[in-house]
Amino acid sequence: MKSEAAVALKEYNKGMKLRALLRDKDVTEVVSTLKAITPGVCEVGSFLVTFQTNQKAGEKSMQWRMNADYVRDRPAVDDTVPSTIVFGKLLESWPYTRLRGSDFDLTYADLFSFRGSAWLNDDAMRAFTVYLTRCKNNVTIFLPPCKKGKVERLPASTLEEVASGVVAQPFVLLLVNFGGVHWGVFLGGP
Repeated sequence: MKSEAAVALKEYNKGMKLRALLRDKDVTEVVSTLKAITPGVCEVGSFLVTFQTNQKAGEKSMQWRMNADYVRDRPAVDDTVPSTIVFGKLLESWPYTRLRGSDFDLTYADLFSFRGSAWLNDDAMRAFTVYLTRCKNNVTIFLPPCKKGKVERLPASTLEEVASGVVAQPFVLLLVNFGGVHWGVFLGGP
């Protein structure tokens, strides 16, 4: 118990100078002072661990919100194209017209996106290929990954089906499983 108290006291004393300097200051004043004097990391960490934010009967309440330099209520960088024009262009092509900038017949309604940090397994990839069959201009084949330790050769009929897709389609999207744990995508064209 004494050792814990000694550690807590030592931590408290590291930030003592900052506490004396910033006592009874508003949050905005604390931030501007810390930026101005740039104290050491240990000292700031110790100060922040014991820093209390108390509201004093409304005398400085919401000062941080009223200070336009502290809280950006307006954009820091003006965009060259107004958002209304960008959004208008998006709505013009929503959802069944062709995507602007694409060389093939793909619409917003055809797009599908997995969550950014999702782990993809065989079932998810199979579902994705089923989804792709509903899109235009494609043929979808799903081959389960090879079993560990075995090197399997694809059947001739499957290779012929893939080859016919390469000839008939403007591009081929191959979903490949590496080592049974990682999925990758190859995009091939004529």
